[in-house]
Amino acid sequence: MSDFAVQLLLATPLIEVRDVVCAGTCRHKGPVERAGRTQLVFPYRGTYVRHVGADEAVADASQVLFFNAGEDYHVSHPNPGGDASLALTVDDALLREVAPAALLHAGERLRFREPRLRIDPRAQVLVALLR
Repeated sequence: MSDFAVQLLLATPLIEVRDVVCAGTCRHKGPVERAGRTQLVFPYRGTYVRHVGADEAVADASQVLFFNAGEDYHVSHPNPGGDASLALTVDDALLREVAPAALLHAGERLRFREPRLRIDPRAQVLVALLR
């Protein structure tokens, strides 16, 4: 039985939206994972911790997490009950156009500087409506 359930909600040439549900059975750092493409991940239920090198980012409904393409990470679940997130994969050219430059590393390869960013209650409601 898989720990994940992934449902594709929308697929266009510019954006893909997936609903990702995880049972959260791994309490310690899980195996290495890697994002194939840059993703914006909006948790909407439960919590988990994403470990990138020595950095840790707590994922909950008040955050958006930035998963950079090709970046290794681990996930752990400090609380029982699992989690669920809305994962957006946006075309790199479009994402570079709409993302504030201060959030991105300079250079050709699209990479976010920070692992996460706090979102306000209005954005949380918009994520819920989108889902």
